[in-house]
Amino acid sequence: GYITLLSNVAPLKDPRLRQALALSINRQEITERVSYGLRRPLRSLVPPSISSAHSSSWPAHDPTAARVLLNNAGFCAGQPLRIPLTFRSNVPADKLLALTWQAQVQRDLSDCLVLDLDGVESTTIYRQLGEGAFKAVMLDWRGSYPDPEAYLTPLLSCTSVEGNICMEGEAAISGSFWSAPGLQTALLKSDTLTGDARRTALDRVDHLSADGAAYIPVWLDSPRAWAQLNLNPPHFDGSGQLMLSELERRHEGATNN
Repeated sequence: GYITLLSNVAPLKDPRLRQALALSINRQEITERVSYGLRRPLRSLVPPSISSAHSSSWPAHDPTAARVLLNNAGFCAGQPLRIPLTFRSNVPADKLLALTWQAQVQRDLSDCLVLDLDGVESTTIYRQLGEGAFKAVMLDWRGSYPDPEAYLTPLLSCTSVEGNICMEGEAAISGSFWSAPGLQTALLKSDTLTGDARRTALDRVDHLSADGAAYIPVWLDSPRAWAQLNLNPPHFDGSGQLMLSELERRHEGATNN
């Protein structure tokens, strides 16, 4: 689960404001209040199970640092930054996440930042995302296979870049319209590498994305499955797909657990 920030127009064209939003969110509190701890806080675009990074790329909750950035950008002291936060109205967890983040901002940064919530049906969001219709919108993504590239490329790939703005490509379709010098080159180069060299290149992409702060990863929604006791326990691959080929009947005499 993550939040996309529209980075090609004001006000979020200013990277300081995107970074301030990233610093304003308390993931641990959100996961405890919304999912009762079932969803793990996430500070990377790549799930940790398939990432080689030993530390999270995105900054942790720091409202003091957020206040400094907002103040430097001309806000606070009676002039708060107002951002419409769109959530999928047909996804209950989205609304709870939005309400919790809004309450955190009211508690920590009420004079500097205001989140105005707007619930929109998911199909409408998906249809309008590439049109730049949403300043900040809550979404989720599951890679089609267990590899960092499956999570990074669909959000960051760009075929036409002007400065830090993606004119054409996946980054535009995803609603952020953000890119960075060297980002697309690093993505393409990673496809030619293997082993540690490839993991290092993809980690660099993740860190570049954290600096740009056009996306804010929030939590990891781990899949769960239950099976009858006469079947082997279900297993998932690294990207959340249930491995049905391994769902077999237990051999006689196998212990239940």
